[in-house]
Amino acid sequence: ARYTQVGSVANQVVVAAPYVYVANAGTGTLQVLKEGADAGHLAQDGGAVLGVQLGTVAELQFGANTYPQGMVIVNNTGYVPHYGGTTAMTALVGQKLVPVNLTNPEAPMAGSPIDLQSLDLKPFDGGSSFARPYAVFAHKNKVYAVLNNFNASYQPGGPGLLARFDPAMPNTVPQIIDLGADCLNPVWGAGSGDKLFVCCAGSASYDSVTYALTAVANAGVVMIDEGGARLALWKSACPDGDSNCPLAMPGRFTVHGNRVYVSDQNAGRVFVLEVLGNTLVEKRGLNTDGGAITACSV
Repeated sequence: ARYTQVGSVANQVVVAAPYVYVANAGTGTLQVLKEGADAGHLAQDGGAVLGVQLGTVAELQFGANTYPQGMVIVNNTGYVPHYGGTTAMTALVGQKLVPVNLTNPEAPMAGSPIDLQSLDLKPFDGGSSFARPYAVFAHKNKVYAVLNNFNASYQPGGPGLLARFDPAMPNTVPQIIDLGADCLNPVWGAGSGDKLFVCCAGSASYDSVTYALTAVANAGVVMIDEGGARLALWKSACPDGDSNCPLAMPGRFTVHGNRVYVSDQNAGRVFVLEVLGNTLVEKRGLNTDGGAITACSV
């Protein structure tokens, strides 16, 4: 089998055949691979040479403390969220959405960054927070950056937010969509039809020795309309009084038809939600007879 070397902390892969783009958060690069460009590396397994033949044809360097988290492509432009470093000073290196010209994918060029830190992040109690763009998606030619909205201690410093940018109006300031104080630390988003979905991992606490999740609050999936008005919220809380229910921390998800399949970062489960009009109904989860789908046993 073949394998192709990518950078450190490869956070997202975007396929636009014959090209494959990899956002390497640790390395601080956008790596461009092309089908058929290179034989790649052959695993020493003695088996047949299978798999897609990919080779690196370009790698765009963003620099230290940028931590690119992913990319979405709209009209030959990739939009890459930069998370920023771990300190208050290096955090300011990020907090941006960087357009990358992909007219020639083998010579990607970064454009002028779109500032996210100067937006109204609606910090709690008059404090301060950092945008921390963790993911990006596109819907009907609009680009949406999913903002963790953390304080300096990596805890939610304000409500979950989306920053909406219109590529057709590149000189305008992104619009902030407030997801609400009961949807904290948003980590993924997607659009389907006339609705948008955002998953919030919530405000979490961990054991100081084992790093096991000990508490999580204000986590779930928000459904909004295209104007940004909230339609529904599914909360991923265990039933009251059920001490045997493993805590849930929702993560990345996908929308298929009228169903939303939500990963659980803590217990390796998949929750299934059904969109019925302007509501979200739990079909497989913490409060259904069938329970959530066990995808990766702990």
